[in-house]
Amino acid sequence: MRHPPPLQFEDKYKEHRGDAETILKVLCKGSTPAGQHVPIMPAEIMERLSLASRMAASAGELVVVDCTVGYGGHSSEILAEMMRAQSRLGQSGGSLAPRARLVCLDQDVTELRKTERRLSALLAPTAAGGAAVAQIDAAAAAVAARERRRCQLALLPSPPECVPSPPGSMSGGGGEGQPAPPRAAGTPEGQPAPLTLSCHHCNFESLGSLAASLGLAGRVSATVADLGFSSMQVDDPSRGFSHKALGFLDMRMDATQIDTPTAHALLESVSLPRLVEILQENADETLAEYIAPALLGLRPWGHRGGSEGAHSAEQLRSVPGTTVELAQRVKRVCLAAAKRERRPEPDRKEVASCAARTMQALRIEVNGEFAALEALLDVLPAVLAPGGVAVFLTFHSGEDRRVKKAFKKGFQDGVYSEWSREVVRAGGDERFRNPRSKCAKLRWAIRKPHN
Repeated sequence: MRHPPPLQFEDKYKEHRGDAETILKVLCKGSTPAGQHVPIMPAEIMERLSLASRMAASAGELVVVDCTVGYGGHSSEILAEMMRAQSRLGQSGGSLAPRARLVCLDQDVTELRKTERRLSALLAPTAAGGAAVAQIDAAAAAVAARERRRCQLALLPSPPECVPSPPGSMSGGGGEGQPAPPRAAGTPEGQPAPLTLSCHHCNFESLGSLAASLGLAGRVSATVADLGFSSMQVDDPSRGFSHKALGFLDMRMDATQIDTPTAHALLESVSLPRLVEILQENADETLAEYIAPALLGLRPWGHRGGSEGAHSAEQLRSVPGTTVELAQRVKRVCLAAAKRERRPEPDRKEVASCAARTMQALRIEVNGEFAALEALLDVLPAVLAPGGVAVFLTFHSGEDRRVKKAFKKGFQDGVYSEWSREVVRAGGDERFRNPRSKCAKLRWAIRKPHN
């Protein structure tokens, strides 16, 4: 007798422990395995980074900073490309492989430690320098071949992008309780390690001070920032990021920051006018003036006017404490709005989108995401080396507006020599296999070289 697949996040033990068979099935369906994250536009990002050419032209150490390492999908691609470039350049006649360094940041300490072990496994010393690169290519090819066969059986298109190419990006290796492998590729004694990795628990708004403490100010060749939040966070009900499963309204990216209020605490203390502003500014929510009082329980459902302190039988007595309760209140506002405007009742997708925008607005406010992004954009020119590139993935208009404005101003001021006036979007195949890539926008800018 076949049992149905588990629906609850905590019950998907095969996906959590990295079972290859189960993960491939999940990926073929266009879903993300529980506790994992499929990197978005990895090929497009690597094209903009141009690490091989930067390493060949580098007189010293090539430094790349992943500002939001998350599950390590993009960093796995970066490490693999660094190792390939070092191997090629080392075989071309150089006595030593050019040095490279990957610095990873994330404010989610739980996921950061898991990712550090996965990435460190790619740097485990091998008998020959080229063996690590061969292992990476062989593992990636094997995963892609298995993926194509399974997608064909499922009658799905089967280009190799169906599974991220780096073997570390979806491997689940280096589980909890296992010692972390060495963080530098092996080298002869007395010689500097050609490729090193360091992971740091911090928000990317601290990049300037971190770069200064590491002696990297003005020396970073490339930065990558994948904004928003990861699949590991949105799929875990205990984090409170999604209305699709029951969970406490937490929404803190860094749960170790006890001084940071949860989304529930925010709703208990915020004023009505401020909550309306949060919904409008952080999510462009058109129903903000109706949703805000519904969340605070200050007015009857879907009605304007009246005193904030007015009481009625329709009033709510407390703010929502769970994700599902918040979604239910938003749904009632959507239904009341449709009735008031004499239009058809909204479908499930429309209601879900409104709930998602509401939770997005609260998440941004709880974590101070816009302030952190602006701080990162301000410090980038001082961190990047001449000719260095900054690549951003944004997921909603508030993020993209800020990145576009900073790059445009930097270009006008002579800070950047080039910038992407047009955004890069995920291709059709990627959007099909990874629906979370549909709203992603890629922008980049290049620091002006010295004359």
